[in-house]
Amino acid sequence: MGFFDEVFGKNEQNGKIDGKDAKIVSGRNNKTGEDKVDIYYGGKGVPDGPGHSHIVVNSDDMVTYMREGGDHDDPDIDYGDTGKDPVIK
Repeated sequence: MGFFDEVFGKNEQNGKIDGKDAKIVSGRNNKTGEDKVDIYYGGKGVPDGPGHSHIVVNSDDMVTYMREGGDHDDPDIDYGDTGKDPVIK
């Protein structure tokens, strides 16, 4: 049994990644309709708070999305429209 099978369909769970509190939420990808697990960690105050990191895992236990933390509302970070990692100004 893989990670996805262990956590999908359960209520919101908590864990740790790299020593940081993590929030694990299962759901459905709005674009593809596929089942997924979202993992949020490293946010200010709470795992999915400002500046959090985000990982999405699909039903094949493959990471389909990963973003390192950064505050999207921080005026000193330029996210541009490239879909790539933010650039600190």
